[in-house]
Amino acid sequence: MMLQQRPFPRMIQKNLGLTAFLGYKAGMTHLVREVEKPGSKLHKKETCEAFTIIETPPMVVGVVGYINTPGGLRSLSTVWAQHLSEEVRRRFYKNWCKSKKKAFTKYCKKYESEDGKKDIEAIGETEKTFPLVCY
Repeated sequence: MMLQQRPFPRMIQKNLGLTAFLGYKAGMTHLVREVEKPGSKLHKKETCEAFTIIETPPMVVGVVGYINTPGGLRSLSTVWAQHLSEEVRRRFYKNWCKSKKKAFTKYCKKYESEDGKKDIEAIGETEKTFPLVCY
């Protein structure tokens, strides 16, 4: 019997979260700390340890809310981040240089109105599945 190897463990419904996240090594430094391990030779002594600094740029730009229907999952609404960088907005255009660069300009105003706040609250109340829109 052959077992199938999976790159990530299967998600358990109770402990949902991100399986992987984009990051890159920015550098290393050291830290002096007091060790709290009873029974160890280093207990209550200071030690110098090296650690890595990992830079994680903002990656999540939106959330899609799904509801269960008799035919399966259906997307109810999508909520985008309030401020999207130019790099993210470029991905929605085939030719960024010739475009008017109007993507998501009206979406910032939606956060100030009551309709935008209702969309955000509706996703939190009704949906069970929350896929993230990542860049």
